[in-house]
Formats: sequence, C-alpha cells, structure tokens
Amino acid sequence: MKISTILNFALALALVFLCAKLVMSGAVGSQAAAGDEVVYNNILSRASVRAYQDKAVEKDKVEKLLRAGMAAPTAVNKQPWHFVVVTEKKLLAALAETNAHADFAKVAPLAIVVCGDMTKAIEGPGHEFWVQDCAAATENILLAAHAMGLGAVWTGAYPLEERSSEMGKVLKLPETMVPLSVVVIGYPKGETKAKDKWDAQKVSYNEYGGQEMWRSKAQTNGIKEGGHCVSHSVVPCVQRAWSARGAVLFYLSAWRMRLTSVHCKLRLVVPVKPYLVS
Repeated sequence: MKISTILNFALALALVFLCAKLVMSGAVGSQAAAGDEVVYNNILSRASVRAYQDKAVEKDKVEKLLRAGMAAPTAVNKQPWHFVVVTEKKLLAALAETNAHADFAKVAPLAIVVCGDMTKAIEGPGHEFWVQDCAAATENILLAAHAMGLGAVWTGAYPLEERSSEMGKVLKLPETMVPLSVVVIGYPKGETKAKDKWDAQKVSYNEYGGQEMWRSKAQTNGIKEGGHCVSHSVVPCVQRAWSARGAVLFYLSAWRMRLTSVHCKLRLVVPVKPYLVS
C-alpha cells in the first residue's frame, strides 16, 4: 500500500473525528445558550395573575414551589423563613378578608404565606435582613410558578402591623412568626401580558447620575466583538471559523493540496488553521 494512501486514510479518520467533535461542542454550546435564554425570558415574561381556573395545583408542583422558595439567598445562611401552604377555601377566603386588594384569593386554589421566623433571624444589627431573605424566597416562588405554567401574584403583609396580625390569627401563627407576603397561585384564566418595565433613566454608572461611558478593549484594539469585527485600522479583520461547516470545507480543500517534501519525497497533506474573512 502506498504511503500517500495511508496518509490519506489517516487524514480521513482525523477529519471524521474533528467534525464529530465540533458538532458535539456546537450542540452543547447551543443548548447552554438556549437554556440561558429560557431563564431570561421566564423572568421578563412573568406577570401578576389574579384570575384562576377552577383547578387544583398538583402536590408535586406545590413541593417544587416550596423548594424554589427555600433555594433563595439568605444572609449568613440563617434561612429565617417558614411557609404556610393554604388550600382550604374558608382559609383562603379569610386571608382575602385581611387584605382589601386580594379579593381574588377567595377563588384561588392555593396560597403560600411566606413568614419570617424571628427565632432564626439574625440577632442585633442585621435583624431586619429576614425581610430581604423572605422577599427573595417570594420572588423565587413567583418565577417557579410562571415556569410551570401557573399564575401567581404577590400580596403584601409586613410591615402593615394590622394586616400581619390578622393573618397571624387566621393561620394561628405563633408570635415569633411574621407573615411577609401571601403568594396567591392557580392555573391562569385567560392571558396576562407582562409589562415592559425597562427604563434606562433609572440606571446610573459608577455614581449617581453617571452615564454609560465605558469602551471595551475589543472596540479599541479592533478585535471581534458581539459577532462583528470592529477595527479602526486598515488591517482587515478576520475571524477564525471553528465551525463544523468551516472546518469541513477547509480540510476537504487541504486534502487535495498535497505538497511534496524536499527531504523525504513523500506526498503530505499539510493542514493550516482556517481563517475565513468575516
């Protein structure tokens, strides 16, 4: 068998391996990017839902909501929260009576009351961090509900003492438990569109009132940025096309470029790193 034939066969195997590797890495990257987009869109598309179908929320979904709440960040890992799951109609109606703006709770199948446990809160300075901890848990529950196709709305209790006290009586909470929020949950009736709340005027950079002034090194040095080539010189900007398609096209071309070595008189295939002009 000719040496050139052996070399060609070896190159073919290497090409197949490279293509498979590039395709697999591309698929993994695409999946990661898609996952990031799903999470981001879940946040932006969440909306407060106040109308629900006459349908119970499954037990496994309720547990997932609670797990999401308990996954929230917490100061010094105190986890000063307690969750009261309410499914009884009379209790849901009683909770609605404590808040003039939560009448819809009467027809909801589920509510989760997020309470601060004062026995687990930080003592002394930092005591009020329990509010931030429980607020983070509340938001986690809202996002998890939306991701599971449920509708939910955050109704407040603390720091309104009268409302918190009335809720405590309805749920028979000990004095060490303070209800921060009531998340009313159910399967949405109809469609509720999220509001676009982005407002660049509410953002400052580096100091209050500071404008966005940064300029990346990529823009300064003419390096590829954001999928486009940015250059301020006459030197053409090129990007490496390490994609499966680019690699296949290059190596198929390189396969045909057999250069004769002066020293060993063998026909070799010389691969060169692919550079495709953007």
